[in-house]
Amino acid sequence: MIIVETQPRRCLLLSCGFINMLALSFFVLCSQLQSIVDSFKYGCIISVVIHGISYSVALGPISWFITAEVVPLQFRALSQALALSCNQTIALVLCFVTLPLYDRLGSVVLLPLFIIPGLAALTYLFWKLPETRSRNIDEIIIELKGGIRATA
Repeated sequence: MIIVETQPRRCLLLSCGFINMLALSFFVLCSQLQSIVDSFKYGCIISVVIHGISYSVALGPISWFITAEVVPLQFRALSQALALSCNQTIALVLCFVTLPLYDRLGSVVLLPLFIIPGLAALTYLFWKLPETRSRNIDEIIIELKGGIRATA
């Protein structure tokens, strides 16, 4: 939490998101190559560790900070409830879909389920997400309505 409180949230979210997608991509690559060269299995382990660290440092906590910081106070509880509901629903669906597809298709299934949507979301956030740390909600809303490109 110290990192989230002291670093610019936009930069932290985007950089850790990119690292997270790289880790997942590296996992897919290593798991595909592991059948050829057995030592690539260690690349899978490293990928999972990097994925967990990048999620824990920024993606997990910052998502909830930003949700509360880009919405006016009177709609904050509703937006948090909607965000949590969407998050839990998508997680539930992915829990039922991922393992059977992984068993059938292998690690390549991570590309359409996680990596491609993740990169699309990061691209959208790169262009639309303003910095929220140490800023007034009114400034953030004006920036969001005005379409001013956020700076890192």
